[in-house]
Amino acid sequence: MAGAMRKPIRKAVLAVTVLISVGYGGYYVFSANAETDVAEQADLVGLELPLDSYRLDHEAESNYYRAEDLLVRECMEDAGFTWHVPDDVSPGADPKRRRYGVIDPGTAKEYGYHFPSDSRSQRTERLRDQTLRQPRAEEAYFGPESSEGKGCAARADRRLGRGVVPADYGLLADLDWRSLEDSEDHPDVMAAKRAWSTCMDARGYSYGTPREAVEDPAWNLDEPAVSEEERKVARADADCKYEAGMVETWVQVETEIQRGMIAENASELERLRQAGSACRENARAVLEELGHRSDPAREEAPVFGGNAVGESGVATPS
Repeated sequence: MAGAMRKPIRKAVLAVTVLISVGYGGYYVFSANAETDVAEQADLVGLELPLDSYRLDHEAESNYYRAEDLLVRECMEDAGFTWHVPDDVSPGADPKRRRYGVIDPGTAKEYGYHFPSDSRSQRTERLRDQTLRQPRAEEAYFGPESSEGKGCAARADRRLGRGVVPADYGLLADLDWRSLEDSEDHPDVMAAKRAWSTCMDARGYSYGTPREAVEDPAWNLDEPAVSEEERKVARADADCKYEAGMVETWVQVETEIQRGMIAENASELERLRQAGSACRENARAVLEELGHRSDPAREEAPVFGGNAVGESGVATPS
């Protein structure tokens, strides 16, 4: 195929795109002085925002993506290609824990301001790129350029989007970001930020806000290397958030803001909840069907370049 190779990005149906993590929609509060495991701390004091009840949680989101992977693998294998799906089904790091920056001292101590790396994802991306470099593999995955929506990715999206009700799927993302923006300038949050800054100054770090600490040019977040200084600052950042009560204050403020948003948009948000339930059930059904590599009944083979690709992966005349 001429031109640059198209990347195998997540092309979830619009409903799912906004029903799963939109930015950083929820978080956990950690005790900076606790010596217990990070996950144990989260279990003890886990908190979520009201709007989180209208989107898939991290586990359900991970299940959805795994179901999508399995559907794409089945389709690509039908077309004669290998499609790598990791055997490890654990959810991995939850990006929602960074809504207010680093709040987990253990993660900050290891990764600084970098998001925890995932070697499984890197290996998967590398292997899938190798597959897509094979002749006609892109056409199988994306569908012919002249006939969008016929590739394996689109077929997986259609399967997982069955029964998803029509709704304003941009609403949840809009409310989520508005909530964060409105809360950031709330007097209680501003006061907590000042207390955080005082705490950081006492530890030898001069930052007016947590955002300034994250955006310090001394950390190159585009590169994988994490300096020892970045780790120290990030750990102090997380500790001071706890000492200043910043996250606890912020959650209280955002909770009230989001409750008001929910009251104003109750009927539309309920439709989004129903859509999320449909996506969750569709993913569950796919995992039950394909999770052990069973041989289920399949849709008709997709057509690529004028030829129908049969069960053996060999093109047959159309």
